[in-house]
Amino acid sequence: MSSQNKRNVFSINNKYQMQIVFLITAPLFVIALILLLITFFMSAEVSKLVLHQSYSLVGPCIARWFYTTVFFTFLSLFTFVLLAFKLAYDMVNPFSRIITEVDEILITGSKRTIVVRPEDELAKEVSDRFNNLITLIPSGTQKN
Repeated sequence: MSSQNKRNVFSINNKYQMQIVFLITAPLFVIALILLLITFFMSAEVSKLVLHQSYSLVGPCIARWFYTTVFFTFLSLFTFVLLAFKLAYDMVNPFSRIITEVDEILITGSKRTIVVRPEDELAKEVSDRFNNLITLIPSGTQKN
């Protein structure tokens, strides 16, 4: 793969990418915060009950369970944020590139075809339709 085809997944190239990332991650952060609060309060309540009834070995188990919950919550949030960036990137970037190329074709009047990357399947369908339209442009309409 040439360096020209490498793209940065974490670059936000248009407003739609950030909207998709926010739409996916915002509810997850709220759910994670609620789960952490519930876990914290339940752990504190259960620890108090256990300590009053002298079950001294159960307290450390609850504490480990709390820290494990916190760890897996942050790990899952991190994973979902990465997936949100990847999903937004894969969905939106090819279309911004197609729009840029169509604008160049409209400005220059050239009859070149729009090329997309093989992994951009939906964008390929759109670019094929644009390429069919470009072939219908008469040859004498090129701008100088």
